[in-house]
Amino acid sequence: MTDSRNDIPRPALILGLAGLIPFFGLSAAIALRVQTPYGSASLWLAAYGAIILSFMGGAQWGLAVARPVRKGAWRAYAVSTLPALVAWPALFLPITWALATLSVTFASLLGYDLWTVRRGEAPEWYGQLRLGLTAAVVLCLTFAILANRGPV
Repeated sequence: MTDSRNDIPRPALILGLAGLIPFFGLSAAIALRVQTPYGSASLWLAAYGAIILSFMGGAQWGLAVARPVRKGAWRAYAVSTLPALVAWPALFLPITWALATLSVTFASLLGYDLWTVRRGEAPEWYGQLRLGLTAAVVLCLTFAILANRGPV
């Protein structure tokens, strides 16, 4: 990418795309009913999704600490902790509900992320990156829900 403030930095793009590999691989394993070591592909997908969702909350925490404390600070910090507070208990739900909860939370956080971009609290490229990555994640989780026919 170039030096423009609107271009996604190459490391963020490459690492973001690499982060999709487990989503696609585990969703395919569920559909193809591939056996995975140490548990079901559905459980692995939910666990990975919970970790990444928590990471995305951490990204919002980073944005919050990078700006001066002002009105709305509580909102920013509270929203940044919500993904982890949703992701962890989602792992105790039946797998279809766990995957659905993660999917809805990813989509909801995307809405918040785009709102922060519009307010100038995050760079424009962040919204572009999050839109593409989150669309892929939600697609994989939805595919896994539809393909999940019991433990794999």
